[in-house]
Amino acid sequence: MVGSGGRDFGPIYPFIALVIAILAAAAAYGSATPPSPRAGMTGDGQFSADRAMETLRILLDDETPHPAGSPANFAVRERLKSGFEDVGVTLEERSDVACRASIRASQVSCAPVFNLFGQITKGDGPAVILMAHHDSVGAGPGAADDMHAAAIIIEIAAILRSESPRANPVYALVTDAEEDGLFGARAFFSKLDAAPEIGAVINMEARGNSGMSLLFETGEGSDRLIRAYAATARRPAANSVMQVIYKTLPNDTDFSETLAAGVTGVNFAFIGNVAHYHTPLDSLANLDRRSVQHQGDNALGMTRALAAADFSAPPGGEGVYADLWSRVLVNAPASWAAPLALLGTTLLAGAGALWARGRRRRIVAAGASVVLLPMILVAACLCARAAAGLAGLFGSPAPGFAHPEPLRIAIWLAAGLAIVRPGVLLARWLGPHLTLFSIWGWIAALAVLSAILAPGASINFLIPLLPAALVLLIAAVVDARSGERSTGSRAFRIAAFIAAVWNLAWWIPLIRLFEDSLGLDPPYLQAVFVATALAGFAPLLAFRSGEDRIGAAAASTPASGWRRHLPPLLLPAAVFAGMVVASIAAGLAPAFSPFRPQPVNVLHVTDALTNEAQWRVAARPLTLPAELRAAAEFSMMPEPRQPGLLPAGFVAPATAASLGATGPAVETLLDEREGAERTLRLAFPGLADAGSFRLLIPEDARPLSITIAGETLAFDSERAVGGVHMLQCFGRVCDGVDIRLNAAPSDPTDEGPPLGAPEEAQAPSPWLIAASRRGLPPGGDVLVRARPATATRYQNGDESIVIHAYTPPP
Repeated sequence: MVGSGGRDFGPIYPFIALVIAILAAAAAYGSATPPSPRAGMTGDGQFSADRAMETLRILLDDETPHPAGSPANFAVRERLKSGFEDVGVTLEERSDVACRASIRASQVSCAPVFNLFGQITKGDGPAVILMAHHDSVGAGPGAADDMHAAAIIIEIAAILRSESPRANPVYALVTDAEEDGLFGARAFFSKLDAAPEIGAVINMEARGNSGMSLLFETGEGSDRLIRAYAATARRPAANSVMQVIYKTLPNDTDFSETLAAGVTGVNFAFIGNVAHYHTPLDSLANLDRRSVQHQGDNALGMTRALAAADFSAPPGGEGVYADLWSRVLVNAPASWAAPLALLGTTLLAGAGALWARGRRRRIVAAGASVVLLPMILVAACLCARAAAGLAGLFGSPAPGFAHPEPLRIAIWLAAGLAIVRPGVLLARWLGPHLTLFSIWGWIAALAVLSAILAPGASINFLIPLLPAALVLLIAAVVDARSGERSTGSRAFRIAAFIAAVWNLAWWIPLIRLFEDSLGLDPPYLQAVFVATALAGFAPLLAFRSGEDRIGAAAASTPASGWRRHLPPLLLPAAVFAGMVVASIAAGLAPAFSPFRPQPVNVLHVTDALTNEAQWRVAARPLTLPAELRAAAEFSMMPEPRQPGLLPAGFVAPATAASLGATGPAVETLLDEREGAERTLRLAFPGLADAGSFRLLIPEDARPLSITIAGETLAFDSERAVGGVHMLQCFGRVCDGVDIRLNAAPSDPTDEGPPLGAPEEAQAPSPWLIAASRRGLPPGGDVLVRARPATATRYQNGDESIVIHAYTPPP
């Protein structure tokens, strides 16, 4: 390092700086760890994960999966009622039928639901509702998703009932059929006339079974909600960008129905170890007690705050917010985002103007500086793609899934390579100061742009920008007063280092969060985040002694200081070699493990019309474990997905002994025509034992709507997937459904097929029905035993599917 007067500080200081940066990154990474579980001390007014876990153990009993409508689900509801009664709360069971139309396809789904609802504490104001769901998927016991939240509500109820009542009453709502399509929450929030006036809802969820409890979604008036959270959270974990991202994802929780009903509130979840999500590994043994502690702390703090809130006051506007390493929550109204971004930009521009005063300018170099950060990001993407491609050459179907460490290292080194080679080549030509202002100028531009387009995302550029712009302005003032005009300005080096370490420390927890949420696939997305975190170090690598000649070639300035001890190609060569080694290690590591298994379901499919059957193995990724391939004559290549009927999968013939006898699937109760419309009323007596079924209506039937339980929902001809509209029903809820059809041709000039056309050409397409039952028929145990320890059931688990056909009366 070179200071004023060109004094060489020797080669040791860059390595000291490296150690400081590593320590800062490690501390930032470690900050995203939930608090230790609190022991079960009764009467202390604090949430205890130990007590909640003991309650959860009782609720789960033998940890049998308890999907909606199953006998196990009934047993869980009874244990829930008893658990609440033990703390003095009586839950009312509300049975209902709920239907919903998909926003992504022409699909209507209906289910019976059994919600549990009861008052925890009294009050005169609008209610605060603590919400969770009691059903699980068919594959797993749902310890994290979502029975832990029900146990937390019981623990909070015990605490609140030992305290003095607050202004607003608190209720518990434990919904049903969330996993099937948010049906329980839809039934409750679509009929708010049967509920008390609601001030706010606190929902708890999990996508995985470890990690921080994140406040990832809020309702209207988020500024007031976040201020309440900031005042009560002991370990805040929230970032307004999560709400921006979540709105773009095809994911929903019961809280989506809350928002649709115009009710505000907050949504908490932990998302660590997603490999266990919706599998048998979502068990009590794998649930991290620290996550339960953090979730309970957050929910209890928010409940107390909202139970004392004045909901008659205006809710306020939207907010931008983020936690600083889970120690303090920074929040401000969204209207502040643009002024703060302009403030940071102004400070940065002032620092740049002070530095540039009296120096020769070259327009070419200044223009070239604009491409520096984009070039680094593009190079990082390409390097990460190459690293993942190299890992894939070794035949792994999912590099980094079971053992993410090698691929994670490869991605970090790929981003580092983009900086130490292509980035620094341009940076040294530009000069370190122009490089410095180019990198931070881009961050300022992103802060301004996001403040205008997506204020919730702007906080992630504002927090690095404002301190960095301030220290750079201070460095520019010191530099101008001291008369240092060399690239070795100590003030700028120190400022650049502080800004780079601050930026890295800020992005580390976010990178960890993105990996927990999205995984390492695609790797180039993660590389963009990593390169953004490391970009601040590019100016440090470009600093050199001598007079700063903007635009001069790096080779024109003799190497000095510590770079005499490090040949120019040694660092990029070392980073490249590390990336290659890490990529090879990722490719050679087992793709799956018992702790991170491959999701694999075994399906038995019967075509009731032809009396033929097949085994179908659906897996993610679509690769067949060798043990299963050896157990039956599976196809070498997977058969494609059949929309609405079957997932893509490997197929093997099933024996005749595994075929089940099937009766009539559909009965026409009414066939009524009025003008251009036709109404069919259908019953499904042949599907009495089915857990669910899907009725696929072809486009040529021109379905308009269905009416069930007094509710009418429309089909959308523009969103028919695979040429079909779908009605999905759970249990016998769809018996007596009315399906309204357009009996007239969709095109008035369409007079039907020409005279003399073959008879089959005039026949309408049959309606198909896929009825599903959990479990497999005889013979399936062979495949179940063959499924290796590195594979597991997921979502609905193993199922038997029978495909019927229905032809409407002519």
